Amino acid sequence: MQVVRHGTAAEFLARSRVWLERAEVENNLILGISRYFEANPERTHVNPYLLTVEERDTLLGAALMTPPRHLIITGMLGPALTALTDYFLRGGISISGVVGPTEAARLFAEYWKSQTGKNHALKMSQRLYACKRVLVRTYSHGRLRPAIVSDEPLATQWIAEFCREAGIEDEIASMTASPNPE
Repeated sequence: MQVVRHGTAAEFLARSRVWLERAEVENNLILGISRYFEANPERTHVNPYLLTVEERDTLLGAALMTPPRHLIITGMLGPALTALTDYFLRGGISISGVVGPTEAARLFAEYWKSQTGKNHALKMSQRLYACKRVLVRTYSHGRLRPAIVSDEPLATQWIAEFCREAGIEDEIASMTASPNPE
């Protein structure tokens, strides 16, 4: 089993896109960030870890990390998670946290703890929702429009209020400090 670090988002997506899209709802964060990096390489001011875990040309999992942000992982089995964890440990690469499907994130954190002695704690549990169909409502008198530059202060305020209510205040600072997603 090997962990492959891809040099660009285009390389990463060429290898993993079809696999990630098989569970698009679950993998939407990795897909969204890597697609952004692929479409905007000139705006990417970090050297992201764009990783696949493979065994004999079979993709077993994927991960993405833009330091100092958390590692984002896909669902994968224990041996693949062990290989991924060992990749970071061998490289002396610090991980501030892990985001992913509950069981995979828990297994990763437990193995990390067993190797480093560092405790872990669940910061936030989330659910994923998928829209299967859209019901068009005709009773609304409003209309959608693209955001414009003058909307930025209000949008920033709404995002900050959401972060406070969701208990992720640390996201407020990073939201205003970096033009890159993640």
